[in-house]
Amino acid sequence: MPASTSLPDDHHCLGVEALNAARILIISPLVLAELDRLLTVRAGESEAVNAVTRLGALAGQGRVQFPHVDRPLLTESD
Repeated sequence: MPASTSLPDDHHCLGVEALNAARILIISPLVLAELDRLLTVRAGESEAVNAVTRLGALAGQGRVQFPHVDRPLLTESD
């Protein structure tokens, strides 16, 4: 996912292509938090906000879903 942002990345085109290939993306809130952290560290807060905003817009179009993660699921994943 970080490669799909405007972050200068050798794999940017492939990242965008992969995201666009999916009919619907299901993104864990934990992955979203890690994406935000990575982009903030590597590209700055503005880029992180832009990426999350774009994902929110895609969610509004029904192309992205963010499932609910609760304590039992987190416990199960350990």
